[in-house]
This record gives sequence, C-alpha cells and structure tokens, in this order.
Amino acid sequence: MPTTAMKLEAESFGLAFTLGAAHQFNDWLSLSLAARYINAKRAQEATINKALPAFDASIDVEQDASGLGGVLGVDFFPKDWLTIGLTYQSWISLDYDIEHKSGTNPVGTNILNAAGLVDGTSVRSDLPALLGAGADVRVSDRLRWEVSFRYYFNRDADLGKASDGSDLADKISDSIEFGVAVEYALLPKLKGSLGYLYSATGGNADYMTPELPELNANTFAGGFAWEVVRDLDLQFAGGMATYAGQTDSAGRFSYDRNVPFLAFGVEYTF
Repeated sequence: MPTTAMKLEAESFGLAFTLGAAHQFNDWLSLSLAARYINAKRAQEATINKALPAFDASIDVEQDASGLGGVLGVDFFPKDWLTIGLTYQSWISLDYDIEHKSGTNPVGTNILNAAGLVDGTSVRSDLPALLGAGADVRVSDRLRWEVSFRYYFNRDADLGKASDGSDLADKISDSIEFGVAVEYALLPKLKGSLGYLYSATGGNADYMTPELPELNANTFAGGFAWEVVRDLDLQFAGGMATYAGQTDSAGRFSYDRNVPFLAFGVEYTF
C-alpha cells in the first residue's frame, strides 16, 4: 500500500528596537517622537516522502528583512487620575532576502521556485502602519485600569503577492485590536495584573500561509511586576491565545490553534 510521510516546521519573528524622546509642554500635554528599527526572519522546513509513485521533496528556506520607520505619540492629562494617549507608527518597508539552505533538494527547489521563493531573490511584505489610542484610569493608589484600541492599515501596505499573482493587500481587510487590563498593588513593591485582548486580523483563509495562518484571537494574560530597586522593575507574565478556526472556500485547509505563552521583561524608568 502506498505510504506518504510529511513533516512541516515554520517560525516567524521580528525584533524591534525603538529610540526616541518625549517632552511635556505643560500639565496636560506631552509629545514624543521615536525611530524604530525592525529585523525580521522567517524559516520553513518541510519533507514529503511518497513510495508510489516515488516522490521525495525536502525544503529548508530562510527569509531575512530589515527596515526603519517612525513613531509619534501624544499624551493628554485632563485629570490627575486620567491619562489619554494617541500613537501613530509608520509603515515599514520589508524586503525579505530568500536563501535556500543545504537541506533543500532539487524537488524542493522546484516547489519553492513555483511558490515565488527563488534563491537569491527577495519578496516584499511590509509592516503596516498603526494608529492606536488608550486610556489609563487610576482608581486609587493601589488600583488602576486601562483600555486600548489599535487599527492596522493592512490594505495601504505592500504585503506581497497572492497565489494568483494579485496583490495580497486587496484580498484582506484592515486589522483591529481591543484590550482591557486591571492592575492592583498587592504589596508596596509588588503589582499583579490581568488582561484581555481581542484581535481581528482581517485575514482571508483562501490566502493564508498554511504553516503561519493569521487568525482572529482572544488572548487572556496575567502577570506580576516587582520593583527590585527604585525605578527598576522585573516583569513576569503568562497567558493563552485562543485562535478562531477558519476554513478556506475549497475546504482544503482548516486552521485552529491555541498558543500558551510566557514573557519576562526588565523596565528601568528615568
């Protein structure tokens, strides 16, 4: 009996470095301006082995890109207990340089070339511009809560090409995120927090990358912040992102996943 073995692994991540400055003009207004540098990477490994008819494909490909953009922020302080913030992050042009690694065999090379991932070339996939707003409400010395909203201008960015050669940005919608969080001072130097984030990516299942689908999600998280010394905090967080399932119009792919996560951070204020 013919047997088929398949294996697929993929990762995608980006590192962002931001450098800027802020100035408070008076008791109710502050402005900030910053430059942001992005270094992004995508990697995919796959093997397909079939006995009858004989078929052996091996894929190992990496894509690297970097780009520079700007960030503008405005903070309002209408009350001592209320802060309202607005931010705009510019789109960042990202051209991913494609490299076929040694694990790619001739059959895998043909598959990658047919998908437009030709060794030594590049593909465009920008980081869209972002408009965000938020409010921070200090209920008491120990309790505060915040709400936030973000809008991603996907359709104004160059996101590359769809499988039919058309612009991918024409196949999807803009994205939105809405979040709410509460923080409570458990001890003078220890704070705990809980939060929720809803993300609507605007993705279309017919044009998603099977191994890296962009899905709507509900994310729940909790964390702690410990002030080790004055102005220096250690932060710990964890949670679960629950992604909404989507199926493409032909019924070929069904996407559904839950992702737990942990995070650690160091914050110094001066």
